[in-house]
Amino acid sequence: MLKKIVLISFAVIITFVSLSYGYFYYVNQPINIGNTWATDNAFNINDVTSMQVNENNNFSILRLSDLHLRIGFTSEDKKTLNGVKALIKQEEPDLVVVTGDLVHSPFNFLAMRAFANIMETNNQYWTLVFGNHDGDFGFSKSKMVRMLKNEYDYCLIKNGPSNIKGNSNYFINLKQQDEVVYNLSFLDSNDYIGNTSEFEYLTNEQKQWYKWSMNNINNSANKTVSSMSFFHIALKEYLSLYETNNFVGRVGYRGIRTQRNVNLFDVMQNIGSTKAIFVGHDHLNTMRGYYENIYLCYGRWSGVRPYHGNMHPEIKRGATLIQIDTNEDTFEVSDVFYDDYL
Repeated sequence: MLKKIVLISFAVIITFVSLSYGYFYYVNQPINIGNTWATDNAFNINDVTSMQVNENNNFSILRLSDLHLRIGFTSEDKKTLNGVKALIKQEEPDLVVVTGDLVHSPFNFLAMRAFANIMETNNQYWTLVFGNHDGDFGFSKSKMVRMLKNEYDYCLIKNGPSNIKGNSNYFINLKQQDEVVYNLSFLDSNDYIGNTSEFEYLTNEQKQWYKWSMNNINNSANKTVSSMSFFHIALKEYLSLYETNNFVGRVGYRGIRTQRNVNLFDVMQNIGSTKAIFVGHDHLNTMRGYYENIYLCYGRWSGVRPYHGNMHPEIKRGATLIQIDTNEDTFEVSDVFYDDYL
């Protein structure tokens, strides 16, 4: 009994020291989160992060969402992370994308490290767009971006311009040698309005920056580059798709909670690049289908933990696998499940 008490006390002390060091180190570091943006800025396509497609001009993405990790080693966290490791081993994706709420904890930076360490150990490139819960407690989102960029070589997140809302607004170009053949865009759908529980939304400034960036990418590539977009909370067009009844998958009892309309969907249509949008947030939803020629997809819920007090065993946890063929300009979407490989 005494030995057990000593071991528990030692673990608590080590945890406290490591948390304190990590927290105060980044709290006391100056924040340099990104350059400012204006419409008359010069654009250099080489400033956009890029990845290479494979020899067959294919690229695969394992998209996760709403893991809600607490600290990285609770029983539920372990089940979630073991599932992620199993899917990475099985699918061997080129990129893992998390569409928000990776962490939800006062120790969010420790939970973030637990996930990032798995990616590093597996030499797995990954990136993240923030959800409404990632910065609820503990580290701010800007500090988490800085931590990830400073410490993890396989994480591709960028903060984005410092004078527009959000902390994960950026692009990744997919290249065949030097040619841009596809594009991935990431937008932070933000947190809450003031001190209320009402969700915030994409802003007009984010929309204008997206439009400016995507147009410049297309101009630099001398073509309309096909693109996919990733963020946390659905656009209102997801509700429009639901109302058509022309979709597969399900919508849970909490319905579809959407962004305030800033006409981002219209901008995407006018530019002509966007082929698909992937979101999370509504854990119980798996609805997906085409609406006005853009594929709208709720990705698979990835966190093995309760949702509003219920484990919802009817929803199998896992990820959404996206396989892009840049030669044919096509993509396939399927769900993969933890239970199939554990």
